[in-house]
Amino acid sequence: MPHRGTLSALFLLSVVVALSDARSTQTTPSRTSRTSKYRDVFVQTGVGPAPRIIGGFDAEPGQFPYQVSVRSKLRTANWGHFCGGSILNDTTIITAAHCMHNVAGTDIGDLYIVAGSNLLSSGGVQIFVKQKIVHPDYGPVYNDYDIALLILQKPLTLDDKYIKAVELQDVENLPAGYDCVATGWGTTVQGSHTLPDKLKGVKVPIIDYDTCAAYYAEEQDYEPIIETQICAGFEEGRRDACQGDSGGPLVCQGKLTGIVSWGAGCGLERLPGVYTDVAFLLDWIGDPGVPDNTDKPNVSAATTTTAHSGAWALAVCLLAAAMA
Repeated sequence: MPHRGTLSALFLLSVVVALSDARSTQTTPSRTSRTSKYRDVFVQTGVGPAPRIIGGFDAEPGQFPYQVSVRSKLRTANWGHFCGGSILNDTTIITAAHCMHNVAGTDIGDLYIVAGSNLLSSGGVQIFVKQKIVHPDYGPVYNDYDIALLILQKPLTLDDKYIKAVELQDVENLPAGYDCVATGWGTTVQGSHTLPDKLKGVKVPIIDYDTCAAYYAEEQDYEPIIETQICAGFEEGRRDACQGDSGGPLVCQGKLTGIVSWGAGCGLERLPGVYTDVAFLLDWIGDPGVPDNTDKPNVSAATTTTAHSGAWALAVCLLAAAMA
C-alpha cells in the first residue's frame, strides 16, 4: 500500500498541474467601450460622427516621412492597411502591441509595411516583416505597454525626404499644452470601415497625467490611465484620433512621443485620446540606431514558459515536503 505521504504528494502534484493548465489556457477579458477601444483615424465630432475631418488636414508628400502603413496580404479591403507605424531605423518599425496581439493576418509571411507614400493606393516601398516583437508586459485589459517592434526582411533606403527615421522623445511628463500632431489613414466617420486614400493629420496638445486620469475616473465604463500612457486632445473634445490607425505616431516638436493606443469614442468631451508613452519605454526600445532585437522577448512564449515553469517548481517543492 502506498505511504500516506506519497498519496498526499501525488494529490498536491495533480492540483498544481491542473492549475497550471488552467492558467496557461485562460483568456483575458477585453475592456468595454461605447465604440472600439482602439484608435484609428482623426475625426472631429460634436453630438454625432462628423462627415469629414474638421480641424485636421491632408498631408503633403514627404510631410511626415516617418509614417508607414502596416498591412496584411490576407486583407483585401482598404489596400490591406489595418494599422499605422513609425520608422525607428532602416530595419525597424515601431507600432502598437494590440495591432499584433491575437490579430488575424499578422503571421510572419502575411505582414508587410509600405513606406514613402502619403497615399494608400499607390507609391511607396513595400517590405515584408520577418519578426514581430510584442512587449512582454503588454496587457489587453488596461492596454499597458502597448508597443511592438516590427523587424523588416530587408533595410529601407532612408532618404531624409520621403522615408526617414523619427527621433524618439526622451523627456517624460511633458507639460500640458505641448504642441503635437497625430497622423494616419482611416475612416473619417466613426464606425465606418472605409478608409481615405490620403494621409491625414490633426494637431492636439498634451494633457497632463493628473487631468487625464481625473477625466477617465469620472467614467465607470473605462479603466484608469496608467503610467505607461499619455493623453493628448482638448477638454471640449472634437479633435481626436479614432478607429482605423492604431499604432500610428503622435509627434511633439519633431520627436515621437506617443503611439496611438485607445480612447473612449472619438472626440468626446473630457475623454481625450490615450497614447503609449514612448519616453517611459526607451529602455525597452533600445538605441534607435542599433536596437538589440535579439534580446527582446516574445510575449506569448514568455507567458507560457513562466506559467508552466512556476507551477512545476511549486509541485517539486510540495512533493519533496510530503515525502519527507
